[in-house]
Amino acid sequence: MAAPGGYLAVDLFFALSGFVISLAYDGRFRAGLSLWEFTRYRLIRVYPMAFLSALFGAALSRDYFASLILIPDLSGGPTGMLFPMNVPLWSLLLEVVINVLYAFCAVRLRTAALCFVILLSGGILAVGMTRYPLAQIGIFWLTIGYGLARTVFSFSLGVTMQRIHTRYPVRRRVTRLAWLLPCLLVLLLTQPFSGSWLWNAVCLSVALPAILWLGTIWETPNTHLWHELGALSYPLYCIHGVALLACQAAGGRAEYLWAPLIGVAWWLNRRIDIPLRRKLTQLFTVDREKGGLSSLALKKA
Repeated sequence: MAAPGGYLAVDLFFALSGFVISLAYDGRFRAGLSLWEFTRYRLIRVYPMAFLSALFGAALSRDYFASLILIPDLSGGPTGMLFPMNVPLWSLLLEVVINVLYAFCAVRLRTAALCFVILLSGGILAVGMTRYPLAQIGIFWLTIGYGLARTVFSFSLGVTMQRIHTRYPVRRRVTRLAWLLPCLLVLLLTQPFSGSWLWNAVCLSVALPAILWLGTIWETPNTHLWHELGALSYPLYCIHGVALLACQAAGGRAEYLWAPLIGVAWWLNRRIDIPLRRKLTQLFTVDREKGGLSSLALKKA
């Protein structure tokens, strides 16, 4: 396996999500944004690609149609996967759950309370990592409770870091040092001892938060390149699970699949995801002050 620690990217995704959502919505909640409006914004952002990837899985298996609306499979019992034909959907389901929890309470919690949430969820996750490999936490029904703790831990870290940014403004600067961050992330994802619970604990509590923090204050000289890579990362994440399963079922070699997958993800982002989200925003996002259609920028959703 080229990236035995690839599952750590999920935890970075949760932390980044917490940072970005707190940045985009804390002030808007204080200004009166409703839970329904927030949920609508988040579903417009998350659901189109999730639906498309679930549709691929349902078409290939001729089963698991409930996954089209992010309902996990119940037929496998306690040891079964939540989404057998598209494993990464578990994290998107919990992303929606943590977004709703954030809207209900996190925006009202002081930073000290958020730190308590981090310690509590981190403790529960630590217990889970002594019982199951981190790569399996959240994927199976047996580990879903620990999966929720995994999500809450990293998401809350991201929210807390954003609040520190707000309270103690840090000047963002362009530097070549920023190129070290993707190199460090690749190094973490490719370590052969990534199955160690102690290694995973250090990555979750130290290494990944450090990458996120430095990424918020260091800007690469070529921002357009990283903007494009960041834009295609979500479609790539959504489709890679079902694509790998299809490749294995056909007897293909997964290592040859990555280049075409990146190209497909870029096309999906440009031709499907962005236009569809723009259309949904125009159709369903109502400006409360004007009573008409909102022109809310996609980047804020």
